[in-house]
Amino acid sequence: MIWFCLIVHIKNINNILLDDEQTFVKKIPELCKSAESLNNKDVESQCVSAIGEGIMFYTGHNLEKSKKICLILPAKNQRQCLEGAEIEFRTNKSLIE
Repeated sequence: MIWFCLIVHIKNINNILLDDEQTFVKKIPELCKSAESLNNKDVESQCVSAIGEGIMFYTGHNLEKSKKICLILPAKNQRQCLEGAEIEFRTNKSLIE
């Protein structure tokens, strides 16, 4: 069940990566609604972390811009989004060095 939810989430984020920035930012808070409805903090946390990673791809791995976008999420999800963005930043940086 957890993997199914994450696959649905990944499909959803892939659908918005081509949106203009205003539309993209507006859709982000809705991406993990299905994960929240499961009442499973681990699934929700993984979903929000994946949003942070997806935002990094959207911004071309611009960490500062990605952090600003993470801050539009509800306060309870901001830290996890920021961590996801930072993990993606470090991963990408290690691959290009």
